[in-house]
This record gives sequence, structure tokens and C-alpha cells, in this order.
Amino acid sequence: MEIKKFTFNPFQENTYLFIADNKDCLVIDPGCYSEAEKEELLGYIRNEGLSPVGLINTHCHIDHILGNGLVSNTFNLPLQGHELEKDILHGSPAWGLQYGVKCEPSPEITVTLKEGDVVTCANEKFEVIFILSLSLRYIKAVTSVM
Repeated sequence: MEIKKFTFNPFQENTYLFIADNKDCLVIDPGCYSEAEKEELLGYIRNEGLSPVGLINTHCHIDHILGNGLVSNTFNLPLQGHELEKDILHGSPAWGLQYGVKCEPSPEITVTLKEGDVVTCANEKFEVIFILSLSLRYIKAVTSVM
């Protein structure tokens, strides 16, 4: 498993690709905002021959969702996240405007993740855990399952 990190948008958010040996990958928190950032993410996926198989938001603050539509539409992926983040997801575009960051609405969370769920990427498995953090609601972290 390889992890590739990108730092995107005015908030300097970290976007991750979890890349399996067979080139399948999970896209975690796609925060790409500008056209250059969008091309950086898509270009890396294309140039490395990667096949995105999952789109996950750890939480739905504006900086983590800016590229959701791009990734979902480009790779025909449903958005995965926690049920309690749906309200945050819906409010994020309005909150972004407070910072001068315009955002198209994100796709809806259609695959809900809960504590103990396992997300797979090729032969890699990740357990979903929840921690209380920046969000007023629980957010998830994904860790490797032994």
C-alpha cells in the first residue's frame, strides 16, 4: 500500500490516495479547488495508471469536499461518509462563501459508513473508527486491519 498526499485549496487541506499494489485506489477527502489542482489530481491518477474504486470523506467541512463532484463524476463513484455528516455536507457551500470559497454542491453521501465497517481496496482492508475532533459531530478515520 502506498499513500500519496496532495495539499489543496486556500485552507491547505490534505487529500490522500490510498494505492494498492494492483493500482486500485481510494480517494480520501478530495479538496482540489482550482483548475490546476483538479488537473494535478486527475493527472496523477491518469499518469500512474490508477483505478479509483472508492471516494470517502472523513468529514464534510468545505475544505474536504471541494473535489467530490469531480471525483464522483469522473470515476462514477458514490460518496461514502457518516450519516451525521450529511447536514455538514449540505451547509458547507454556504460556509465556504464566508471565506470567499465558492463550491458547487457535492454529491450526496449514498454509502454510509459506521464504526467497525471495513472498506476494501484490492487486498487491503481498512476499519472505520470514529473520533471526536474538529467537527461538532463524529468523524471517521480509516486504519489498516490486521
